[in-house]
Amino acid sequence: TEIYTLSLHDALPICIGVAALRVLDVGLGTLVALFVSYVVLPSNPLKALRKEAGALMMPLANLLSTGVKTADAEAIGKFARISAKARKELREVVVAARQIKAAAKDRDLPETLPNQLAGALSRTHGTIVFINRALSGSPEASVSEALQPFVRDARGRFEAIHHLLLEGTSAGTSAALDASVALVGGRIERLNAAGAAHLEAL
Repeated sequence: TEIYTLSLHDALPICIGVAALRVLDVGLGTLVALFVSYVVLPSNPLKALRKEAGALMMPLANLLSTGVKTADAEAIGKFARISAKARKELREVVVAARQIKAAAKDRDLPETLPNQLAGALSRTHGTIVFINRALSGSPEASVSEALQPFVRDARGRFEAIHHLLLEGTSAGTSAALDASVALVGGRIERLNAAGAAHLEAL
């Protein structure tokens, strides 16, 4: 009995030692978690925003390419699927922009630019949907044909911005796209003047 019996005086150092080891164990675990969080896997909302925005570029390019093929039943279905996916990814961009806004309260981060980027992406998606709807109301096959230079150069621009956001490479200028927009605009105006239906909105 005496072998297994400890007085309070004898047991107290053991209890304190065990408690101290437990506290040290938890403390070291916390330090490791903090190190992983802030050093190994840092939370970088700006990087997340670039990644999410960059991932949106090619889906938007594909959305535009299918959106002008309003006479193709397969393209119509594909357009709806790509649009739904793009809307989901847009929500992720908005979340990343909001995280940056929250972080900007504590650090010197640009607060307005991320929100402007998210807004520009949303407007781009909405514009492509608008073009699709405008073309759907027009029976003129020549209108879709007239848009092809614009679609080609817009896809090139989407791809350049994709690489800019994900890899930091230069996106160059928008001169080719500006020229194709002017060219297509002139052709649509001439078709409209010639009496082609449903071109006012486009």
